[in-house]
Amino acid sequence: MSERDVETICRAILVYCLMHYQGDENIKGFIWDLISPVENGKAKELQNHSGLSIPVPRGRKGKKVKSQTTFDLQKAEWIRKYNPDTLFQDEGYKKHLKHQCN
Repeated sequence: MSERDVETICRAILVYCLMHYQGDENIKGFIWDLISPVENGKAKELQNHSGLSIPVPRGRKGKKVKSQTTFDLQKAEWIRKYNPDTLFQDEGYKKHLKHQCN
């Protein structure tokens, strides 16, 4: 297994988790920036990193805020290559990932 194969598997797992994650949009955006492939051979600057400087609140749920997603899963061309629905065949593993990503 090559380094590129491992990278593909990791991206697919993280894309699947992003699709089912129900938490903070800043964290979602940060993970999206991390897993997005480099463009034109240059690494992207992580734009959503500042949202991770404070701990994620636990306990009572606060007011719901509007979703300000900084990415769009349908518009990203590279996701078709890392489509987790075609790469992951085991429903038990998919259920495990859904549970663990939240």
